[in-house]
Amino acid sequence: MLTIGINLNIGFDRDRPLYEQIEQAADLARYAVALGTFHELRVPHRWLVSPPVLEPIPLLARLAPDTAPMRLMLSVMKPPLHNPVELAHQVATLDHICNGRLDFGVGLGWPQEEFEAAGFPQRLRVPRFQESLRLMKQLWTGEEVTFEGRFWSVHGVRMGMTPVQKPHPPLWVGAHRVPACERAARVADGLVFASQTSWQDVTTNTEAYRAELARVGRAGRVGVEREISVAPTYEAAAATAMRRRVARATAFMNTRDRQGSPVVHTADAPGVDPRDWAIVGTPDDCLEQIGHWRERLGLDYVGLALANWPPELAARKEQIQYVSEAVLQRLQ
Repeated sequence: MLTIGINLNIGFDRDRPLYEQIEQAADLARYAVALGTFHELRVPHRWLVSPPVLEPIPLLARLAPDTAPMRLMLSVMKPPLHNPVELAHQVATLDHICNGRLDFGVGLGWPQEEFEAAGFPQRLRVPRFQESLRLMKQLWTGEEVTFEGRFWSVHGVRMGMTPVQKPHPPLWVGAHRVPACERAARVADGLVFASQTSWQDVTTNTEAYRAELARVGRAGRVGVEREISVAPTYEAAAATAMRRRVARATAFMNTRDRQGSPVVHTADAPGVDPRDWAIVGTPDDCLEQIGHWRERLGLDYVGLALANWPPELAARKEQIQYVSEAVLQRLQ
């Protein structure tokens, strides 16, 4: 079965206190559960960004009771920025809070400002990422660990608990380039593409991922995060998707480290088709697009963020219900 996730864009309303938005998210999560077409709640991770992104582990701990039986996806944390002993303990704690419903997404991280805030250069993110995962996996076994690494070392220690899920919550690597996708095949359970990644790049990278899986003799899953814009006409849906894309590109351009960003900054250029990166159109159009990419790529997971996200709670519920009934119920 195709797993459908939802991103509630918590914190994107600049005119309301964050605590109110968190409580509204809990209400929306309960509503999404009742609809029965969403299987996972996804929250992102980023330190230095506007509008704000709340710290995902405490946020998911708050929302865990409101989301059952949906799974929770942390998509994606940046292990290079964190102490792996502390992160391993937090992940295990969250897995207990949600009773084994956690998917742990990880990635290298971007932009440069975050690495400066963490106290190391961006060029070290790959070795830090790899070493962090190795140490966390050892700690999650519950056995005594001695680990001498380049960045972290522990001697004869044992984590006080192990995750509910064995050997650990499913690991998903967020990537948008071939080397990272090949790395995901070697170290994780799945590969997930951010909504900024074009379908063309998703296709190329999925092929590389599956080739590496075959080479190393492992199984893996593939997922995508996509914005969805549904309207009675394609033109109305496309206009909403383009406005959202331009706003996102502008936010990324406000960072000093634009080089290498997965965001396409030509979103407002002539001839750009919003279907290159999003699911856009009438309900029939969106149903066809999801079905097409599901079949072509063998997708296991599609995480959705609504491009048309109205400010009022009642209107947000109506929008979620519209996507659920007009598209997702027919997808099942």
